[in-house]
Amino acid sequence: MSGIADDLAIIEHLGSSLLDRNGKVSHRLYPRSLPLSDQSQRAISDLVDEALQVVSAPVLFDRYVVFRLSSMLPGGRYPTPRHIVGFMRQLADVKTTDSVVDFACGSGGLLLGPTVDPQQKVVGVEISSEWARLAWTNCALHGLKQVEMQVGNAVRHAMKDGQFANAAFDRVLMNPAFGEPMEPELIEEYFGGKVIANRSDAVLLHISLERLAAEGRAVVLLPPGVLSGNATSDRSARQEMMKGRMLEAVVALPKDAMQPYSPVQGHVVCIRNGHPVQDSVTWLFIADTDGYPAARARDYT
Repeated sequence: MSGIADDLAIIEHLGSSLLDRNGKVSHRLYPRSLPLSDQSQRAISDLVDEALQVVSAPVLFDRYVVFRLSSMLPGGRYPTPRHIVGFMRQLADVKTTDSVVDFACGSGGLLLGPTVDPQQKVVGVEISSEWARLAWTNCALHGLKQVEMQVGNAVRHAMKDGQFANAAFDRVLMNPAFGEPMEPELIEEYFGGKVIANRSDAVLLHISLERLAAEGRAVVLLPPGVLSGNATSDRSARQEMMKGRMLEAVVALPKDAMQPYSPVQGHVVCIRNGHPVQDSVTWLFIADTDGYPAARARDYT
């Protein structure tokens, strides 16, 4: 789209175009369209028609359109590479009967599996309204009917009077922004008068584990510091992982696995909300490669 530099606006427009082909529905998070000339609209429609001869609309949006983004956006936002999404969902052993939540859902990739049950309950929370629209579009294109998408700060939703104060989910899948600071007053209120953790990754991990159903699983992508750092946020996150729970696996991804979006190495942790059983172990893995080139030379499409 010549002359338009806002990648998110372009992605929204294409999502709107794909949804319109299936019959427009009324929803507060329906993606916005760009004010384009008739000629431009026809040109885009022709390109979309051509692409749909090769892949389905859900695949086109989730695997190609969303990954038009070539770098991380403000707030540590980027789409989680879909091969990592698939691995995390396998590790979580997501069943179609499970309720699934992502408290930092971005484009909604972690809410979607290779096979989708339209009636599966999925919940996404996203502080950015633009990204929330992308996530809702992604879920709608995949045919999900039981989608709850909340725009706002996950900490507020998890407060005593918040929407998810007493919620319990079977599966939590999440790739929170690494190291983003959070409002001290809000964090203090959530933790009851003291700041136990102040970074987005650690705080959202606390929220996720506290809302995990009995025997439920959380699979979360975390930076190295949470697992080995001495900061208060890191220590409190580790304590929360082990508080009546079983740390089933820690997988160190290749150091460039989050490129071209982030140079920080990601670690996938799998936590079961149940006491360790006799002879239980924690599996530790180091992945040397994920099948893509090292550094920024990665094309996820």
